[in-house]
Amino acid sequence: MAVFFSTITYAQNINYIVSDKHSFTMKKGALDIKSAYLKINDTIDVFNIKDRVAGDSNYDSVGDLDGYEFGVRYGISARDTILVDYQLWNVSYDDSPLKNQKIKILNRYNLVSSKDSFFNAFSIDVGYIRDSSKPLNITSDSSLNALIQKVKPGTTVKLNDGVLVKDGSTFAIYDKTGNIIKPYLSIENLKSDSYLARILVGKVLSPNNIIDFYIGAKFIDIKTSIDFYPKDNALLNSFIGDYKSVNLDRTEKSVELGFLYTLKVYKTIFEFNYEYTKIFRDKDVSYTDENTVIETTLAQELTKNALLYLGVRVMMQQFNTDVPYLYTKYTKTKFDKMYGFASFGALYRF
Repeated sequence: MAVFFSTITYAQNINYIVSDKHSFTMKKGALDIKSAYLKINDTIDVFNIKDRVAGDSNYDSVGDLDGYEFGVRYGISARDTILVDYQLWNVSYDDSPLKNQKIKILNRYNLVSSKDSFFNAFSIDVGYIRDSSKPLNITSDSSLNALIQKVKPGTTVKLNDGVLVKDGSTFAIYDKTGNIIKPYLSIENLKSDSYLARILVGKVLSPNNIIDFYIGAKFIDIKTSIDFYPKDNALLNSFIGDYKSVNLDRTEKSVELGFLYTLKVYKTIFEFNYEYTKIFRDKDVSYTDENTVIETTLAQELTKNALLYLGVRVMMQQFNTDVPYLYTKYTKTKFDKMYGFASFGALYRF
């Protein structure tokens, strides 16, 4: 929601830009529609984060992201607001593009709203978040060999341009027509369902700036499996063993806390959100069990009902909390790098 219209005054006259971590609800019948384009590449990079993701890779596209966001927010009553958000992320990692779809549904209910108390608003959120993607197929030799060692420790078999190599000898897999079949790993059934509860309090510091504090908890149900293809191939099984699908399904819990600061100067609005998350995982998955996310947004009013905004999102431990199914016992050491992207969007209030 956006902080536009004349000035920030109190309760239902307070409106926000991008973040959904605010304690005040919308006016009854108010409707916001938001749309944004998300991007990171060599030209549009957030604090040179892309190079940290790519590491020593020779692929310039590693870590590139483009995507879209659409949001709708509606004031059901003076105390009740519903927020629905959809995001599509296309992220390039070597030869394995991630296409994550995120759907978030929140219901915010304001329990207390008072000009005279220390905190002017006290609200609760309940929500549901679904992240999902089509299978990720790992085909590059370096990625395959590293994953094979993690899934089947100690094997001496390696892949070189899709051909099996063992003790200096090469072995190829052919289909019925004589074409080479290149083995690959497929990460499948990628999805996570998160159930959220959150408490928020807000204070009006002056007619033009607000601060909100929040604390929340999530229960997360994660589905992931790994399969090696071609399945049930005699030659492949003779080298790496009778490979069986690896089931990585799990549940985990997390606690988040943070604050949101909003400032309006004439027709320019600034928003800053800081959030820390602690994740509670089983021992075999535990490694990078926290994340810090910083978001800033700068918006400009165009009319009484419309604005344009530019935002930046930085994740200190990249997708550790944003895309839960990507974190597994085989990938857990890859989540200690920063990642971030820019967003360019517009919001209109009816």
